[in-house]
Amino acid sequence: MNKKIITIAMLLYSVLFLTVFVSCNQSSDKNQDKKEVEKSDTLKEATNEQEVLSGEQWLKSIFQCDDNDTGYCYPNEEEVTTEQYYEFFVESLAIYEYPMFDSEDERIAAEKAYKKKWKDIYPLDDEVSYPFGRGNGTTEGDQLQSVVVTPESNNRYTLVIDYGGETKAITEVTLIANGNSYLVDYMISEYI
Repeated sequence: MNKKIITIAMLLYSVLFLTVFVSCNQSSDKNQDKKEVEKSDTLKEATNEQEVLSGEQWLKSIFQCDDNDTGYCYPNEEEVTTEQYYEFFVESLAIYEYPMFDSEDERIAAEKAYKKKWKDIYPLDDEVSYPFGRGNGTTEGDQLQSVVVTPESNNRYTLVIDYGGETKAITEVTLIANGNSYLVDYMISEYI
């Protein structure tokens, strides 16, 4: 009978020991998981912050003058935008800014095709928003008074561009990574 009591007692102690051991390991695993999530969140925040700074630096760099002057110059918009966005911009010009249609039916068909092509990619408007708010006569390399870049999120920025002569534009820009650099994939501007 003593053997039975000792065996039952050993069995109960073993079950109790396993229960305590498993619960301690689960608690430790939860703490480890929590630490890993916190570490991952910290890493993501640091990466996002680095991307914001990198995007901001890239935007400032595209307005630097080629002759190393301390001023600001208008960038080559075709080189600093994605091929897709530049195509969207050029098609917008052809329909809304400089239409050359032989008939109203031709214009309506072109506008319908344009909207079908771009509706799920970019916001559509009947007004053309020139890259960085440039006006007629502004070309690559023209001097600017100032360019102020303000990060909004990891891929969105607001630029205030002073063209001089009381002409200023505010531009909201969306960047995408392009290797070790960036390209503008969307922007909308208005004069202020």
